[in-house]
Amino acid sequence: MAFIITRDILTPQVNAVLSEGNQVTDATGWISPSDTSEAVKRRLTGGAGETFRLLDDDDEVYYEGRYIDTLGVGDVDELSLDGDLGPWAWSRGEGTTQIQYLRDGAWVGLI
Repeated sequence: MAFIITRDILTPQVNAVLSEGNQVTDATGWISPSDTSEAVKRRLTGGAGETFRLLDDDDEVYYEGRYIDTLGVGDVDELSLDGDLGPWAWSRGEGTTQIQYLRDGAWVGLI
C-alpha cells in the first residue's frame, strides 16, 4: 500500500499555539512508504486512489488522504495502523487511533 496525505487538519491547530521556531511541518503531500515507485507517486499526486482519514479517540479528524493498493490484494485491511500509516502517524506524536475509508459515500471504520 502507498498513501498520500491530502489534507493536514491538525498541524495548523497545533502551530497556532506553538512559538515560532517550534512549529510542526504540515504533512500535506507526504507520500509513504519511502520506496514508493515514481509511477505510483504520480498516480497519487494526480488524484488516484481510495480516500481515507485518520482520527483520534475523540473522533476528531487529523488527516485525510488517498491510498493505492500496490500489492494487488484488493483488501482494505492492508490500510492499517499496523502498516505504513501507523508508524508514520505515531512518528508525528499526535495519537491517531482510528482509520476510516470512504465507501459508497459513507465513512467506514477499520479499527
